[in-house]
Amino acid sequence: MKQSLRAIIIGLAISTFMTACAAEPTDVDALVEEPRTIQVPDWARANIAYSTAGTGRWVADNAAYKSGTETWDSYVIEWRAGPDNLSMTARMYAMIDGRPSQGDFWSFYQYWDTAKGEMRIIQSGWGVVGDGAMTAGDAPNTFITEQTFTTTEGKANPVRHTMAELSPTQHETTSFNRGDDDDWVQDRRYIWTLES
Repeated sequence: MKQSLRAIIIGLAISTFMTACAAEPTDVDALVEEPRTIQVPDWARANIAYSTAGTGRWVADNAAYKSGTETWDSYVIEWRAGPDNLSMTARMYAMIDGRPSQGDFWSFYQYWDTAKGEMRIIQSGWGVVGDGAMTAGDAPNTFITEQTFTTTEGKANPVRHTMAELSPTQHETTSFNRGDDDDWVQDRRYIWTLES
């Protein structure tokens, strides 16, 4: 009896599958959208080329924020382009007395997301993951990144970063946090210099 029932179920499944494969397209099929093709903007390619130029190693002086608990002399970000030049990865660490920190503070992955039509940035470190998107600013060679940073406990905080290319070997970044009135309040500002 069990074998007969199994044979009937398998037969129905095969019959249903064959019918579905042979069916003519319906009006519902016409509602399925074709994947959209979004042209990669020039600024997206240029930002990756700029960040990964030369050594891809950018250094920022931390003198303005150095303290008894934050003893680092400088911070370093090392960018590496992906094989398609539409993505890049980075590691960020600190320097003190000419020596690097024992481990990386942040790991970054930045890439052009064709499906969403935007530049995505994911970073992780300290048990926190930041996820968001970058857009081109109003001024030439400026960029705005807005990310949500989520802790392992699930607490989420929005953060904004702006970047302005000052020259081929220097750029400025400024970070902002949400204030009590839900406006962006400036936090830190760094000048990053490309090491040759």
